[in-house]
Amino acid sequence: MKYRPRHVLEYGAVRAAAGLLNMLPYRLSLAVGLGLAAASYPVMRRRMAEARRRIRETLGADLPPGEVDRVARRAWRNFFFTNVETMRCHSMTKAWLSSSTNFEPATADLREHLSTGKGAIAACAHLGSWDLAGAAGHVLGMRVFSIAGKQRNPLFNDYINRLRERGGIKILIRGSSTPKAVLQELKSGKLLAILSDVRMPTEGLPIRFFGKTANIGPGMATFAYHARVPIFPVVTRREGWSRHWFRFGPALHPARTGDKKSEILRLTQQVFDILESGIREAPEQWFWFNKRWIFEPLPPESHTGAEISRPAPGPLEN
Repeated sequence: MKYRPRHVLEYGAVRAAAGLLNMLPYRLSLAVGLGLAAASYPVMRRRMAEARRRIRETLGADLPPGEVDRVARRAWRNFFFTNVETMRCHSMTKAWLSSSTNFEPATADLREHLSTGKGAIAACAHLGSWDLAGAAGHVLGMRVFSIAGKQRNPLFNDYINRLRERGGIKILIRGSSTPKAVLQELKSGKLLAILSDVRMPTEGLPIRFFGKTANIGPGMATFAYHARVPIFPVVTRREGWSRHWFRFGPALHPARTGDKKSEILRLTQQVFDILESGIREAPEQWFWFNKRWIFEPLPPESHTGAEISRPAPGPLEN
């Protein structure tokens, strides 16, 4: 395969940055991330303006301008911190996990469920250090997998998936055979880590979120329904720079006694009610810059009816 010069340059820059960040102590690597966030903030004027508009639209027009700007700046910083941690998470140890997070006690119910040999779904938002949860699960012996779409840069695409797999997360590339593979993994007792807070590109489920209607993919709940596994909503939050707080559950079990479409809608709505609560607790840690913005309306030609059997969007997409 021939690569464009831009792809090679981007890949080289990412590899060099990853090498440096893994050589440095953790907090010093975060300081590098902070410097990059601060340096890039003035350059990203349009993206920042759009993020501030989204913050006002979502949290309320009466939010003071200074608070809107604080949320946007902190969210941008958190994005850089999270990328630093993604590049380092393959070297995570159980000792670091115990000293820097509450992950082990927070996952007691999830680990008890997985010990029965049954699978589960962990539904996260782009909140806190979202990639950290999957790698942490691997450190505690969970068999974690996820779904990913292809990045535009094939070199970066392969590299980021290798990083996640080195961190213990098996990656399934999204495609026509993905739903069958997901169900097989769930039925074998594995944990699907999925990021849910992105808009479907075609008509999905109408979900209440921050007082609005979001178009959400039905895949997450469909997988739970057909594999007969629970969904554990996950709220992640950064405390200071380098401590991480997690809340898993309560477990949401699919009921198979009523209408399937209604049950898929109910499960998805319950997940988003919990995720919204977590985002409201720390809005400065949500990814307000997502290109697949959750409240962006669909073009008229996309309204062809909900596709309940369609897999959810790639969970690790930014």
